[in-house]
Amino acid sequence: NICIISGGTNEGVSIRLKGLGITDVYLGAHNKIDQLNDYLTRNNIKKEHVLYMGDDIPDYPVMSIVGLPCCPQDAVPEIKTICKYISHKKGGKGAARDVIEQVLKVQGKWSGNFSAKYDWFSVCSIQSQSQSQSQSQSQSQSQSQSHNKQYKIRGNLLTKCLAF
Repeated sequence: NICIISGGTNEGVSIRLKGLGITDVYLGAHNKIDQLNDYLTRNNIKKEHVLYMGDDIPDYPVMSIVGLPCCPQDAVPEIKTICKYISHKKGGKGAARDVIEQVLKVQGKWSGNFSAKYDWFSVCSIQSQSQSQSQSQSQSQSQSQSHNKQYKIRGNLLTKCLAF
């Protein structure tokens, strides 16, 4: 299940998310815990089984109660301190895709046979490839080593929280 809870109110975002097949979208959320609780109740999900990705202070209350708080590399320091997984990617530059990929790998669903129904993986893969080609060789090696170390440290936690 995927649910989006955002303080933003851009209708274009809602249209794009629905185009990706994401139907549980809460925009204009000022108290994100209320929306999370509503979603969890309607779908009979325990908060311990929730991966939540946030990057700023309004996400802190929700991230402090879920099973696997995650953030992009450029999140504010307060968010990074409570995260159990920090992507090596910045927000808007592949962080969500990175987290989705890690989840699918831990669940044994990263087989390469993906449906392009919503074109999520295709778009992200193309963006990721073009970004990596434009980076210098030393930057790529440094980021890769950092990400591999981070994943090894947090891999067991990912397995514990997401292999249900």
